Amino acid sequence: MIKKIFAITGNRAEYGLLKEVTLKLEKSPKIDFSLIITGSHLDSKFGKTIEEISQDSFNSIYKIPCIKSHQIQNRVGIEVSSLIMNFTKFFTKKRPDLILLLGDRYESFAVAICASILKIPIAHIYGGETTQGAYDESFRHSISKMAHLHFVANKTYKKRLIQLGENIDNIHVIGSLAFENINKKQLIDKSKIEELLKIDLNHKTFIVTYHPETLSNISINTQIKNLLNAIEKFNDIQFIFTKSNSDTGGEIVNKAIENFVLRHKNTSLFDSLGHELYFSLLKHVVGVIGNSSSGLSEVPYLGRMTINIGSRQEGRPKVSSIIDTNHDLRSIFNSIKFALENEIDSFNEIINIYGQGGSSAKVVNVIEETNLTNLLQKKFYDISF
Repeated sequence: MIKKIFAITGNRAEYGLLKEVTLKLEKSPKIDFSLIITGSHLDSKFGKTIEEISQDSFNSIYKIPCIKSHQIQNRVGIEVSSLIMNFTKFFTKKRPDLILLLGDRYESFAVAICASILKIPIAHIYGGETTQGAYDESFRHSISKMAHLHFVANKTYKKRLIQLGENIDNIHVIGSLAFENINKKQLIDKSKIEELLKIDLNHKTFIVTYHPETLSNISINTQIKNLLNAIEKFNDIQFIFTKSNSDTGGEIVNKAIENFVLRHKNTSLFDSLGHELYFSLLKHVVGVIGNSSSGLSEVPYLGRMTINIGSRQEGRPKVSSIIDTNHDLRSIFNSIKFALENEIDSFNEIINIYGQGGSSAKVVNVIEETNLTNLLQKKFYDISF
């Protein structure tokens, strides 16, 4: 029997991880696959990332919009309620056999609520992880409790899901999807990168991606102000900014960066680089500054430094090339200085944590072989103390 599978993507980072899985699901003779696009993919403010997805030529793509609000403090709540309403209507009509979600985004949280109420099984990639500086932490664990199949990056995360009461037989360790995506990409050469971005990579360069730390006691204005003030002290270094995500406070971060770039000739700003260009650029920079999850996986895999600011990624495994710093201006400055003066190759360390690839095939194989009709009635998996 052909299984009707929907995968959901709501932002650029998520799709970059899901891409190889979705392409394999598309080709599987055992699966009728559709990709559902929502969230910031449909918002031109975040780089028109839907255009990147369109190049992958899926046979079946649906777009599910949500209400956009300019009330910064309430926007995410409004979008979640809108997504619940729109996906409930969509799933009621289409009735998939399984929904595939990744990570901890509020878009995925909204979809998981709909699927649970409509009795549609959920497969969840990257459960068991922690991001203590953001409310995404709660979304991730909530999605895991609503999910029926689990695909985790390592054995530590598997143990966390068991602690949450998830059945050990339905938890599959797959390693990192990110590494597989990097290895499959044809990286762009240095001269072409310089042409596309209008930059000179003979200068020492950092990529800067900063997202709001939504659970911090430090205001978002102060967070981004201290980062920019630290960067300002390095006028002989090139900084390439990419915009923040759609979390609460993202517009504050992006506006501050826009104004900063206008005043500093050694900086540039892009809505989104796209995954191929981002990975290609990483090969030619000192490292990455900010608090993106890629700084803890893809960046070390490519042997580059990460300056990880604040607690947004607190709880994830960290290798020697990751420099943790708080939001203090002096701490950020010293971390940038240290990165410029030192080189650390953490390739082998990161492989030991997340494996060496083949993750997407593992996901697809489990989905193909699992009897989905037996998943809905979950029992709490008790552990002995």
